[in-house]
Order: sequence, then C-alpha cells, then structure tokens
Amino acid sequence: MGISDELLGPAVICGILVVALVAFAPRYMILLTWPIVFCYPQKALMGLLPLNAGLDDVYVLLVATRMLLPRGGRLPAEWAKPVVALAVGLLIMEAIGEFTGAQQDPNLKVKAIKASLKAGIFMLFTLALALDIRNERDVYRHLLGFTFAASLAYLLVLACFIYPSLAVHWEVYVEEAERWYEVTEAERRAFGPFNRAGSVGVAVCGTLPLAIGLLVHKPRRKPLTILALVMVVSGLGALLLAKSRLGMFGIAGMLAIMTLLSKQRKYAIALELAAIVVLVGVLSGTDVFAAAQERLRTHKVLYDLGTRARIWYGVIENPSPWIGLFGEGYHGLANRMGISAHNWYLDVLYAWGVGGLILFTLLIVFAIRWARYVSRYDPDPRCRAVAWGLLWALVASAFAAVATDPWDRHIYRMTIYFTMVVACLRYNVLRKQRAAAAAAEVQQQNRALLGAR
Repeated sequence: MGISDELLGPAVICGILVVALVAFAPRYMILLTWPIVFCYPQKALMGLLPLNAGLDDVYVLLVATRMLLPRGGRLPAEWAKPVVALAVGLLIMEAIGEFTGAQQDPNLKVKAIKASLKAGIFMLFTLALALDIRNERDVYRHLLGFTFAASLAYLLVLACFIYPSLAVHWEVYVEEAERWYEVTEAERRAFGPFNRAGSVGVAVCGTLPLAIGLLVHKPRRKPLTILALVMVVSGLGALLLAKSRLGMFGIAGMLAIMTLLSKQRKYAIALELAAIVVLVGVLSGTDVFAAAQERLRTHKVLYDLGTRARIWYGVIENPSPWIGLFGEGYHGLANRMGISAHNWYLDVLYAWGVGGLILFTLLIVFAIRWARYVSRYDPDPRCRAVAWGLLWALVASAFAAVATDPWDRHIYRMTIYFTMVVACLRYNVLRKQRAAAAAAEVQQQNRALLGAR
C-alpha cells in the first residue's frame, strides 16, 4: 500500500522542507524525531521504500548524518560515548545472530537484513542524541519534544478507540487484531500509532516512569510539568483501552516495588488507588470495557499463562547449537520453534547467544550505575527526573519482560537509549566536577597547613 495521490503532493513538499531544515538547523530538527518516532503513520506510508522501510528511519539517518558533518572529526568534550559503544556492540551481535539464524532458511535473509538495518537506525539515533545533548538546556529541549510526542501518541490511541476510522492511518494489523480477539469494532483493543496493543503496554512501561519522575522532581518549567501530567493520564488511558495485560503487569510490579522501596511512595500509592477504582469499574461489566473484562477473567489469564509456559519450556528444551556464540536472532528462533519466545530473558540468551547476553548485561549494569548516581547527585531536577525514570523503567520492563520482549519494540528501545544518553552524560560531568572540587579542597587544605607552619 502506498501513499494516495491526493497526499503525494503535500508529502513531497513536506519532505523537501524537512531535508532543508535538517541541512540548516539540525539541532532543532532532531526534536522532530520524537513526534515522528511516536506518531509515524505506518499504514498510510507503507510500500514507499524497499523492504518496507519507513520514512521515519530515513529521517533518523538524515539527522544523525547531519549531526556529524559540521564537526570536522572533532567530537564534544563531554558526550555519552559509552552508550554509543554499547549500541554499536549490540548492533554487531544482533546482525551476527540474525544472519546465523538465516542459515536455516534462505527466506530469512531478507528479514535478517531488515532487522540489522533497524538495529543500525537505533545506533545512529543514539549517536545523534549523544552528539546533541551536552548540557541541562539540551536535556530540557529534548524533554519538551519527548513528552509532547508521547502525550500526542497516547491521545491518538484514545481517539482511535472513540473514532475507529482514524486507525486506518496507523494500525497495520487492525484486521488481524479483530479476528484474533473476535470483538466488534467498537469493543476492539485500540493501539493507534503503536501498531499493536502489546507495543502500547511496552511503551507505557518505558515512558510512564519518566513522566512520573518529572512530577516527583518538580522541574522549574511549568510547560514540562503540564506535559508530564498529560503524559501520565493519557498513557494510563491508552494502556487501559489497549487492554495490554503485560503492560498492566509491568506498571503494577513497578508501583509495588516503588511503594516498598522508594521515598516517593506517595505517588505510587496515588496511582494504585486510581488503578483500583478503574479496575473495579472494568470488572463491573460496562459496555465500554467489555473486551477488557473478558481478557481479565481468571480462566482467560490462566489459559494464556499456561500457553506461554509451554512456549518457554519448548525454547529451553530445544536450544540452538549456536547459543554458546552468537545465538540465532529473533527470526531464526521463531522460524525454528514456529513461534517467538514471548519472553525477554529467553530472547536475550537464545536469540543473541552468550556473547549477546554478556553485552546486554553490561548495558543494564552501566545504566543502573549511571542512573543511581545522577538521580542522587545532579543539582538539575530535570536530569534527576530522567535518571529516576530510567531506573524505574527498567524495573517495569523486568516485570513485563516475562511475557514479551520490550527490546524488540522500537519506541521502547529509543526511549531507553534517550534516558541512558542523558544519564551517562550527566554521570561523566558530575564525576569530573566532584573530582575537581575534591582536588581543590585538598589543595586548599595543603595551603592552609603550609601557612600555619
């Protein structure tokens, strides 16, 4: 499906304007990445490029390339180099795994190429962020773009639920979804720009903690606080209308841990009370939430859990011979088993192999280290909010990952890379500042001692 004739002219004009602005104002155009990433109309623009590549990927490529051009080989004194290095490592491991798995079936080579190119886009996206974000003002710019885009995407999910005709611009799999869940158009699960309901749940797990972090740490700019509040409300509404149980499980697990361990437990308790009220309304059997009621019934939950458990057991019982090295990639694993693992922990090991598991573990360990340090010591509340959001997004993801692979969803991965870039950059800056301050204090003490003598 390509773009319609009536939209072709405006699309070409917009494309020319975008390329021109990327060429002359890359630091402003990178902010448009967020609305494009969150709200790109997949179905309306399918088939324009080979391999069904999206114009959103082309846009990221243009921005990343433009960010490198004016530097003449010189990089900023402070930039999130470790995150970029880890992103490059994951790109290499994913590509090796995908092409290893493609040895099973020649038809998988096209999928391996597409998956590797997508991983390359993630890496270029991370590089562009690392080069663009250099101080607190840059963090604020990106937070405005991010919260606006995420809120808009969640509001579009709500709009697609109320007006199903809008969904034709985004929901590539809407016909399949209606068959799978056997619901009427008015009762079906809404997912809009996220393409699938599970992607809504994963996206909420990645973005909602950041929005809560902005409310917790109270940034001094009112527009950011307002957007964060809209993001929380619209995100939870989208999660409910998407009926994504894995997203609900991830957020519920995060709130439970937050209630027990976090100093900001009052926010968690407030959200838990609101969730209980909504859940009671859903389970009471209203027309609006009929599909949600059906999915949350005990027999349905237990049946699906048993099905997932059988899938996990099958994956564990039949490992690939390549597991000790590179794995066999997502597509190779799904092709060999006849179904995906539906589990992040199994995917990391069985799709990427032991090498990928080690690299991914390093990524998570470093992310936690950076985030804890920044959330504790950074004087800027916006940067603390990002680091705090990264920590709790990983907690929410750890719960949701039992039934899905968040890392395979592009919005989730770009969100995590964004928060990791900010945390890594601020970690490096703060460490140097604290080291310089400690050295200055020691030097002052030495001078005082010499003066006393």
